[in-house]
Amino acid sequence: MKLHISREDKIVFVSNLSVMLASGIPLFDAIVSLIETSTGNKKKFLEIIKKDLNQGQPLSFSLAKFPDTFDAMAIHVIKNAEESGTLKQALKDYAITLKKDAEFLQKVETALLYPVMVFIVFISVLLLMLLFVVPRIEEVFSHLPVVLPLPTKILMAISHFLTNYSYIVVGAILFALLLFIYLYQQQRRFVLDVFFSFPVLKNLSIAIDLNRFSRTMELLLGAGVPIVESLSIAKNVVFRKDIEKIIIHTTHTVDSGKKVSEGLQTKEKLIPGIMIRMVEAGEKSGSLQKTMQDLAEYFENLTSTYLKSFVTLLEPTVLLFVGILVGLMLFAVVAPIYNLIGQLSNR
Repeated sequence: MKLHISREDKIVFVSNLSVMLASGIPLFDAIVSLIETSTGNKKKFLEIIKKDLNQGQPLSFSLAKFPDTFDAMAIHVIKNAEESGTLKQALKDYAITLKKDAEFLQKVETALLYPVMVFIVFISVLLLMLLFVVPRIEEVFSHLPVVLPLPTKILMAISHFLTNYSYIVVGAILFALLLFIYLYQQQRRFVLDVFFSFPVLKNLSIAIDLNRFSRTMELLLGAGVPIVESLSIAKNVVFRKDIEKIIIHTTHTVDSGKKVSEGLQTKEKLIPGIMIRMVEAGEKSGSLQKTMQDLAEYFENLTSTYLKSFVTLLEPTVLLFVGILVGLMLFAVVAPIYNLIGQLSNR
């Protein structure tokens, strides 16, 4: 069903519902109470749940109507919890997972915000220079007896093209943007594989995937979902195709009667040894869920470390790139002036 629910509304819904159920309020009454304080799509979403509950359907049945908001993992967790009578605890754990995921994504976005803002500001200033400043300089130079160097000619040619064919430039930018959005929506895995293929991003992307995988496994195992089924669901939360293949391989390994730790030991060796040893210890002690929780926290800290290193490397790279382009622009503008001064001095 096409009904967009924001990430924030989703977190609030799950959190409030878990609190209300924990306080002893029946599920139907809790939904009715949430409807009274909701508006827009969130209210429509809750009214659909209320209607289904009135007809005797479980909560998981209603949530399955919104696959864009509640994925297979969420449906399995809530369905298993309903069948085992642990819905209160499952919703509480799911709310915690959603909050941690949101905090994690915010941490990544914040880390990348500064270099992205610097680049956007630079592009804006560059366009202003090319569209408004350089044409005036070109007009001044056209009335002076000075030979323009090649960098100045190139700069003026770019400015002339942008000024006279701005509709083509705007069209090309919009086309490129729409093409990227289309590729990301239709071929998301391909776009992410290209993005994560850069050496500096490989370790970061692996840590992010293993964090998401571990936290998903923790939630599914805690809800009583069988381990093979949990692995089958968890493969959908990762970005890297090679990590997905390892999880699929692990699923087949466990399905054949072997252990998770054996399945993670592949030729590619993308899974860190510490994870394999911790999973092996968790399997022996019967505390695999707790192990997955510890691994999720470990990879979250590791991701923060990689992010800091990446941003530390990215910031001077962006500034260097900006500095070089600004220097070239200044040279293209100043060089003809020096040539003119040299010609006047020789007279």
